Amino acid sequence: MSRVSLPTGALPTLLCLTVLTTALPGRVAGQTENRFFLGLSAARTQLHIFERLGDAGGFLYGVEGGGSFWRMRVRGEYRLGSVAPDPSGDHVDVSSARALLGVELLPWMAIEGGPRYTAVRLTEGTRRVLRWRIGLAGDVPMIPRRMSGFYAAGGSFAGTDIGGVGVPGGGGEIGLEVMPNGSSWIRLGYRLDREYLSAGPSQTFQTAFLTLGISMTR
Repeated sequence: MSRVSLPTGALPTLLCLTVLTTALPGRVAGQTENRFFLGLSAARTQLHIFERLGDAGGFLYGVEGGGSFWRMRVRGEYRLGSVAPDPSGDHVDVSSARALLGVELLPWMAIEGGPRYTAVRLTEGTRRVLRWRIGLAGDVPMIPRRMSGFYAAGGSFAGTDIGGVGVPGGGGEIGLEVMPNGSSWIRLGYRLDREYLSAGPSQTFQTAFLTLGISMTR
């Protein structure tokens, strides 16, 4: 198994987020809220590999979780499943994972970055892509402590793919987060990711996801 080295752009990103964290002032006393959440996730995924697979759809299942404290945001998810060009076609195994660390700049906007990994198993081999991304994300309250919208948009600046070279990509997401009571957590959204590879055609993921879980606020 080949060893994956840390991209040269990863360390500056983590350093930048750390500096922003220490430089920004804290919240006003009495407004600090620590929140943690964890849930099971299902996603309807449409994968398109240009001139290779065409459009293939299927479901991925996994977990999603994270938390927020002071001005910090932490997010993570992992899903796996399979997609097929049509119900009678051959299924293609797909897995994806990402981890994000963010710093809140405004109550409705944060800068966040971290790695995203995807693996698509085709007949000629597995296409593995690791990307380091940075972008903006935020939550827009609609009903205090009950409902909020969320968004994210950003691009890749470093990583490795099947050719061993980092090539830019990008994407974003938008959705709704609902907490019917103090502990239930529902997250519904849509995400688009585009990955340009140094060897082979580009690939696009379109994902509609639903996560059901628990949320704790302290």
